[in-house]
Amino acid sequence: MPTAAVNGVSFVLQSSPDNGVTWHTIAGAKKATLTRKTNAIDSTSKDDSGDKSVLAGLREWSVAFDQLWVSGDAGQLDLQAAQAAGTVIKIRLGYGNTTTDTYTGSGIVTDLAEDMPDNEAVTYTGTFQGSGPLTKAGLAH
Repeated sequence: MPTAAVNGVSFVLQSSPDNGVTWHTIAGAKKATLTRKTNAIDSTSKDDSGDKSVLAGLREWSVAFDQLWVSGDAGQLDLQAAQAAGTVIKIRLGYGNTTTDTYTGSGIVTDLAEDMPDNEAVTYTGTFQGSGPLTKAGLAH
């Protein structure tokens, strides 16, 4: 059964400084990219007649985000504090405050950048590298 396209304007990125008790929507969202990867382990042998064989290895995930800078925003402050301290923080990516099509995971902030151009909006970009599983709403966290 075909499904309808989804407007990305409904998606939000949220941070939780207290392991999911309190959630702060990171203000000024422009774009977020969720990337999921699986490493390939070469399992080729002479029995494979010259064709490569692979096994699924370790999985990893990350979220790259592009926001407008919002002074004093709790979500942006969560990310800054976690990056400065090198601590693990929890994030959630999905439709606003609903629980459908929502992904949740823990990890570290690997980079943050503030772009301050002349006569344009200041932007705030960064990357969040997952540590452990990324879970979808409805599954055990």
